Amino acid sequence: MNTNAVKDIPLSEATEACLAEPLSLAELNLLRQALNRSETIVDLRQAALRLLSDARYQNWLTEKRFQGCSFQVESTMAVAPVLHALGLIGACGDLRVQIHLYRGKLFVTDTPSAPGNIQTYPWDDESDAIVGWLVQQSSWLDWADCTIDPMCGAGHHNIALPSTVASRFSFDVNERSVAFTAINGLLNDVSICARSNDIREDLVDAMALSGVRKDARILFMVNSPFGLSPLQGVLPLTSDGGETGAVLAKAAMKAISAFCQQYTQVRLCQLVYTIGNPATGSSAQESVLCLSGQRWPGATGSDGCRL
Repeated sequence: MNTNAVKDIPLSEATEACLAEPLSLAELNLLRQALNRSETIVDLRQAALRLLSDARYQNWLTEKRFQGCSFQVESTMAVAPVLHALGLIGACGDLRVQIHLYRGKLFVTDTPSAPGNIQTYPWDDESDAIVGWLVQQSSWLDWADCTIDPMCGAGHHNIALPSTVASRFSFDVNERSVAFTAINGLLNDVSICARSNDIREDLVDAMALSGVRKDARILFMVNSPFGLSPLQGVLPLTSDGGETGAVLAKAAMKAISAFCQQYTQVRLCQLVYTIGNPATGSSAQESVLCLSGQRWPGATGSDGCRL
């Protein structure tokens, strides 16, 4: 851990040029290890809640972060020693992560200014479309033995779900996202299996390693990037949906379809993006929640709703 004193830079001297350097994978894994100690979890929880009660930080969350600015942690702030000891404050006094509340849970994520090619998705609005529907339709959560998020980001889906869910599995091709998910699980005392996995490859093998029974009732929650990106690397990792904008959404459907050949009870809640809605005759761009439930072996059903 970095134990050097926090450099005190007056806010008047802080510039947008001093942007927060995102945590490396190695640093995230160090933080993950540190949170295996209960006293460290308590310290970070308390620091996070104090930070969230700070008016200047709330202003950053609601306005400044959208302008590409880092939040400057003054050395006189009560949270500074803990955040600095955990490596969350940069050389210029800038906060290297975003800390926010979502459905009563604390989340540590990348800041919006983190480079797109490594960024872990910092927003929770799309997650809320999925989690919100599942909470309203509680029968789906009551039914599930386990939930799977194959493109988990910072873990918003699984961690925000009610405590009734017994087993939670989160996967992502971005190993930094896997680390963030594990960190957020520890921070919220939510037991979660977070592993690296590419949805475009065999999902079943990854699940077998996690010990999921073939007769388990499995609920998938999927939110894939759907930005049109004809050229690789043009869009951030969190938005790149390939040349059609649907590459990862289709890959998820294909992988889950293959998964259903071995697992007998599966339901899917997936957020997709569509141009036009044949049900309404609209040609506008819309976010749509697609639902497909295999409610018993051999019987399938589907539904959909516009958000």
